[in-house]
Order: sequence, then structure tokens, then C-alpha cells
Amino acid sequence: MRITFATAPGSESRPNEDFVLASTRAALVLDGAGGPSELGSGCVHGTPWYVENLGTRVMGLLITHPGISLADALSQGISQVTALHTDTCDLQNPGSPSSTVVVLREHEQRLDYLVLSDTVLVLDGPDGIRQLADRRVDEIGPEIRDRMNRFRPGTPEHQAERLKLVTEQRRLRNRLGGHWVAATAPEAAYQALTGSLPIGDVGQAALLSDGAARYVDFELGGWPDLMTVLTKQGPEGLIALVRQAEDADADGTQLPRTKRYDDATALLAVTGQARPIRR
Repeated sequence: MRITFATAPGSESRPNEDFVLASTRAALVLDGAGGPSELGSGCVHGTPWYVENLGTRVMGLLITHPGISLADALSQGISQVTALHTDTCDLQNPGSPSSTVVVLREHEQRLDYLVLSDTVLVLDGPDGIRQLADRRVDEIGPEIRDRMNRFRPGTPEHQAERLKLVTEQRRLRNRLGGHWVAATAPEAAYQALTGSLPIGDVGQAALLSDGAARYVDFELGGWPDLMTVLTKQGPEGLIALVRQAEDADADGTQLPRTKRYDDATALLAVTGQARPIRR
């Protein structure tokens, strides 16, 4: 695969909680969730530490064990990172660092994929666009989200509702009937969306954190438009368009959202077996 990517923090005052890593045959994007500082996490390391350690361990397993399933690699990676800080951190805290995950791997003339939570995978091939994300987290606390969206991001009223929303999301994290993310429970890996396609069925693929997927959420274009932007302007160009939209609606009146700016990561993978789809 030929891979290009870009990542940008949502704030100059906070580290980027996204993580991206690629090899010649695999790529992954993680979108870490540290949550509001008011709620605490029980972890002395922080979310950037978590996503970096999880991402590198999952990629290491994919490289050293080429036949391992993506779910097994993620499950083992979660267990390994949990072991790193079980003696130093309160891993029973519902806000312990967590992450969404999207992985793509080329193996034996097939493309294997895994999507956990609301990171996004877009597959572009001769039969058109296929978009995959697990949005169960968006089904939690709809009435709280509605109240939050009545206020401008950054206001005390917006933040108060955001704290309520995150608390409810944490309560239902990695539970049946709730939503699933990579955190301390290795079984969460088996709740991910997984699949495999002949490599010839995919010309190119995009791996996106939800900050980059705001391009579609903000109705700047559909998934085919997003793939065209990635192909012609590159991942940096896609993130720049999202930032322009965020700047143009800084008070969140037209584009209600949890945070004014979000970390954004976009990766474009072009396979060696099929020609990219041009529009």
C-alpha cells in the first residue's frame, strides 16, 4: 500500500490525543479519549501515553505475527498496556484513558479491517463507497446532548452539560447495551466491526478520527467528496477544510458539537492491486 497521513491537535495548549502509525502493509489510527479534566482519569500517564503505547503494540503484533486476527492483536495490545500501568494507576476509574481504533492490513491478497467505536473507515472501489463506523456512543444521553447543543462551546452552560454527557458515557463504557472502546477490557476488541475483502475490490481507503470525519458531519460534502479531497489535496488539505469550518462557526451556532476544535487525523491508503477511483 502507498500511505500518506496527517494529524493535527485541536488545541495548542493540549497534546494531540490522536495517534497514527503505518507500515508497508498495515495502518492504524487511534483517537484517544481523556475527557474533561474536572472528572479525572485515575491515570498518572495520560491519554497520549495510552494511545502511543497501544498503537505501537498492536502494530508490533501485526508485524511479528502476520496471520494474527486484527481483533486478537487489539485484545492482546489492550492487555499489554493494561499491565504497564496496573501498579501505578487506578484502572477501575471509569475515566481511565481509552481510545477508538481503526486498523487496515494487507494480508494474502486481502484487506482486513477493524473499526472500534466512532473512528471511520472509508473503502473506495469499483463498486463505490463503503463507510464503516460504530456510532453506539452517539446513542447515549441524547437529551443531554440536545441541551448541550443549545449553548456555545466554551460557555459554562455548555461545559456543565458536557460533563453530564461524558459521565453517562463513562457509566456505559464497555458494557452490553452501552458502547465499546479500547481501555482496560481486552474483550472490547471483539465488539469491533471486522471484515476482509479481496484487495482488488478496494482502490483506496481512508482511516479517519472523528475530528477529520467532521468534514461529512459538517455537511461540507459526502464520503465521495471526502475521498476526492484526500486524493487531490491530501490529508493536510482535508484537515484544513475542517479547520476552516470550525473557525467560521466558532460559537457553534450552525455546527453544534462537543468541542469547538477536535484533534484530527486522516490517512489515505492506495492499494497496489487496484487503481484509485477518480472523480
